[in-house]
Amino acid sequence: MRRLHLSFVLFATLGIGALFSGCATTGSVADENAPPPPIVHDMSLEAALDAGIQHGGDTLARVKRLISRRKEWRPATTILASRVVAGMSRMEDRQLINAMNLYQGSPESASVDLFNKLVGSARPLARQLGWQMAATMPSRSIGQAVEKELSRALIEGDETDTLVPEMALAVRANRLTKSYTMLRQGLLRTGHEAFAAAMAELDPAAASNDFMDYLALAPVEELRQLTLNSVNLYSCMIALKHLLGRPVSVSHPQVEHLYYYSVSRNPALAELAMQVIEQYPASDRATLAWTLARMPVWLQLSYIENVRRKTTASTGLFLAELRRITSQPEVVEEIDDVRQ
Repeated sequence: MRRLHLSFVLFATLGIGALFSGCATTGSVADENAPPPPIVHDMSLEAALDAGIQHGGDTLARVKRLISRRKEWRPATTILASRVVAGMSRMEDRQLINAMNLYQGSPESASVDLFNKLVGSARPLARQLGWQMAATMPSRSIGQAVEKELSRALIEGDETDTLVPEMALAVRANRLTKSYTMLRQGLLRTGHEAFAAAMAELDPAAASNDFMDYLALAPVEELRQLTLNSVNLYSCMIALKHLLGRPVSVSHPQVEHLYYYSVSRNPALAELAMQVIEQYPASDRATLAWTLARMPVWLQLSYIENVRRKTTASTGLFLAELRRITSQPEVVEEIDDVRQ
């Protein structure tokens, strides 16, 4: 069940599922027009695998069912691994994708040798499929191979080809907490939500501080627009939701950015940031008020306007503290108006 769930996440998040079905019908005109052979019980395993690799789609699904009925997954994975390795550089994209789709349908353990050859390939698609295999077929041996590959990438300075979303999913699926640093690096470099989700799951405490650093990458001017370019919206959502349960320390050097998010033009980000700020305990109220009081007047006024829409006992006490601290008469006037 866990393998099926991870496979769904991979396909839904990264679009690989569409690639499997869509690419199965690409290729030469002759390939598209040639009818697939019937998948019958007495056909040879090799012929069935050839049909699945060539035609994909419904044919591939029928081949999987045939292999399951005949309980031939062990020899099937051996044959598939051999064909993938032999044809890694010359297979058409659709053929390589279909072959790995078949391979990942097996209940057998994934081959470490196949993983190493895929992620070590010069072909980007092969590397992608190797990380995907490690995510959908996790095991102790695959986890060790993933860690070894990440160590190699760090030593050789080869992070660019390694910091891909599929790698983050592989690290997460194999519970590789020691590889958290690579996830953080991936988030800061690419912004992809797969890294954020893996960080939150594998090291929740460290993720709070690192998420605050990531959120701070968005310029104030950008947060006041409808389009984000410096950060990934979905990663920001993951980060803010994480901070709801594990708030960052109010002494964090970037904590002021929570206020910038609270007045974002994106209503989902603004609402989440407001919730993060409001859930801090009373012992942190004075520090948070001091943080806001030294920020631009326009931001203080915007934040107070947001509070006006949903005033609670907690926000009322916070505004009283801000009124006591702020040196801006406009802010005092606005607070008084809200508290009437």
